Amino acid sequence: MYVHGEADRALPSEFTIGCFKDLWPQGPIVTLPGVGHFLQEDAPETVGALIELFVQTS
Repeated sequence: MYVHGEADRALPSEFTIGCFKDLWPQGPIVTLPGVGHFLQEDAPETVGALIELFVQTS
């Protein structure tokens, strides 16, 4: 799973999502609106829930 903050100014989504899809074409991608580069600080509950869900379903 790749989780990307839409407000991330350090890593452009076009580049990072493209790199992820190159390696894992079927991998899930989640974009979080209003979230910047430090996902765990901007949306800790959401990121934690996504990690938990990914671990449970993988």
